[in-house]
Amino acid sequence: MKKFLFNIVGFVIAVLLILHLFKSTLPFYWGNEELCDKMELFESDEAGFDLVYFGPSAVKREFIPSVFENSLKDTSLRAFNFGTAGVYYAEQDFLVRHAMSDESFSDVSYVLSFGQDPKKIMDAHFHKLRIKYALDWSSYVSCVEYFYWKRDFQQVYRYTIMFLENQLFIGEIFEMFQWHFNDYGVPDDLHDKAGYVPYEWSVANNQKSRNQQDKFLDMLDGDEYMPGHRKKTRTKNGIKKPSRYDEVLVRDLIELDRLAKKKGMRYLAVYEPNMNDFISLDSLRVLYFGDGKDYQEYFEVENRWDHKHLNEKGAIFHTQRLASLFEGEVFGSEKNRANQHKGGQKKKKKKKKKKGKNKKKKAKDQKSKKDGVKSKKKDNGRKKGSKSNKRSKKKSKKKSRKKE
Repeated sequence: MKKFLFNIVGFVIAVLLILHLFKSTLPFYWGNEELCDKMELFESDEAGFDLVYFGPSAVKREFIPSVFENSLKDTSLRAFNFGTAGVYYAEQDFLVRHAMSDESFSDVSYVLSFGQDPKKIMDAHFHKLRIKYALDWSSYVSCVEYFYWKRDFQQVYRYTIMFLENQLFIGEIFEMFQWHFNDYGVPDDLHDKAGYVPYEWSVANNQKSRNQQDKFLDMLDGDEYMPGHRKKTRTKNGIKKPSRYDEVLVRDLIELDRLAKKKGMRYLAVYEPNMNDFISLDSLRVLYFGDGKDYQEYFEVENRWDHKHLNEKGAIFHTQRLASLFEGEVFGSEKNRANQHKGGQKKKKKKKKKKGKNKKKKAKDQKSKKDGVKSKKKDNGRKKGSKSNKRSKKKSKKKSRKKE
């Protein structure tokens, strides 16, 4: 019986090792079909991209790379939109970490990600591949710790189950083999748009999008769209104070910043107007659009597709504003550093010149002192010589008198 159990355990371990080796042949984004399509476009571009932006549908529908590139004044960059529908916190963190270390992103200089907090795993998404494929140890610990401090133990349980399913390949084996036989191509609506897909393009093929907009229009009171966060402000500084569970998010952002610097990249988190999960970070710079009251255009009906997303017109001014914030934060700080560096060099040169002048003055003073000492010695020698001559003359006179 013991031998039988030992054989079963050995067989299970061998199968898990084989599956693990097979899974390692898959790209890190394998569980997200939409991202697989975008990667085909990203890798097929020979010129390469300087900036990538990861996030959910808010990025997919609202970040226009061509508008971003044309809005930059002091530099020229090529940007790519890696936004995909339904990307949650753990998946986004997983994708950004692996993208920074992947060879396909070796030419990328700037990595942006959408500011959000861990979301609850609802019944409809429980046990789904799209949720669990990205739950490695790092993303799992962050989500479990976050919900633990919020005292939501149901989510702690659900994230734990999904993590174990991912590690044991439960419900993934068929999809893992299927991935190698799928023909991922570049969709027509992605060509020449660097990953941007507005809702207007998908309406004809997606009745769900049309229904979503119809519900939004039905809920309006005339032409007014007045969500609560348009009226309210945050605190005196427009920023919420980090709570105990926010410390988890701070730690993850700092880790992404550290990893980016290690890879020679710059990482920035982007927080849209009046986002509930924006945190003040002294050690990490973020792009924050401010309170909802500061940017009324975001809540005008003509700029919105529904209560969560902007339409193409709204996406244009949103991308322009993002470009302005990005350029001010990145290149503005780089200019300041350069100016500080130049100023420091000038000060050093001035100090060196002053030191050189001081050295010359000291050398002259020392020379003059030495010359003064020498002249004094000569004068003393002359005085001594004159005195001795006088004495010798007196002695010779005395001798001559005695002889006489």
